[in-house]
Amino acid sequence: MRERTLAGLSAGGYGAVDIGLRHPDLFGTLESWSGYFKPFRDGSLAKAGPAELGAHNPSLLVQAESLRLHRLGTRFYLSSGTTHDHTSAAAAIDFARELKSLRLSHELVLEPGGHDGVFWREQLPAALRFALAPRHVGTWSRYLLPAK
Repeated sequence: MRERTLAGLSAGGYGAVDIGLRHPDLFGTLESWSGYFKPFRDGSLAKAGPAELGAHNPSLLVQAESLRLHRLGTRFYLSSGTTHDHTSAAAAIDFARELKSLRLSHELVLEPGGHDGVFWREQLPAALRFALAPRHVGTWSRYLLPAK
């Protein structure tokens, strides 16, 4: 089961990381493409109280599960366009910093593009390479930043 990857884009990126962190034995790789990492009070969480929001907060979950995630070798792929979607890029950068501080394997890809299918299609090959790459013991991070 650790060969499984759970990925999503935008709100689905949030959902992929949220679900994956709440079920860490099921997925070896979690990918968020232009996602966010703090729950909003909408959809199924529209009437959620603080405890329920906390139970679906990837930033809190990754801290609580960090030792287990490290032992399992869970990896994270985060990507965001930087041209029109500064909120998503900032969220990905912040979450990548959390992952780095916890010594969890991750890759952060920030490239020119928007919060749209054009960007997601362009970053798909890199996301697939990451998902299908051999698993290595240890921690690493790689940041692909846009050219200046």
